[in-house]
Amino acid sequence: MTNAKIIEKTKEIVSTIFGYLGVEAEVKVEITEDKGRKIVKIDATGENNLGRLIGFHGKNLEALQLIIQILLVKNCEESVTVALDVNGYREKRELSLKNLAYRIAEQVKKTGKPYELPPLPPAERRIIHITLSEDKDVKTESTGEGEARRVVIKPVNSA
Repeated sequence: MTNAKIIEKTKEIVSTIFGYLGVEAEVKVEITEDKGRKIVKIDATGENNLGRLIGFHGKNLEALQLIIQILLVKNCEESVTVALDVNGYREKRELSLKNLAYRIAEQVKKTGKPYELPPLPPAERRIIHITLSEDKDVKTESTGEGEARRVVIKPVNSA
């Protein structure tokens, strides 16, 4: 399927879902490629009711993204990855997580004690790991299972 048709189908799916949710938003869709895989980037912006699309720590956003991806793959008969953002939430959340990682890393260095973050989705845990990967004084590891999985930031000299 051509990129133009994928964009058209994406807008149709998003419009239908947002309509059911009673949400009005301007939706921009663009397609990029990474290692031969199409990535459908969807950016929804608007004034009203968009917070509920995001949900607590982006849980609704993740769920909507998955639903859109399933529908798009089914309708396009092509494997694509969907990246949904609402009012720049993902960029703001990434910055917030990076700042949190740096702040907690400093605390761990001062106290010498590990710090366990609250449970985070996989993409957000990855941001913490990548952010602190170059810091030689702390290390990160994920513990727990499923939705309870979290990142622990430890001083390098701890066992």
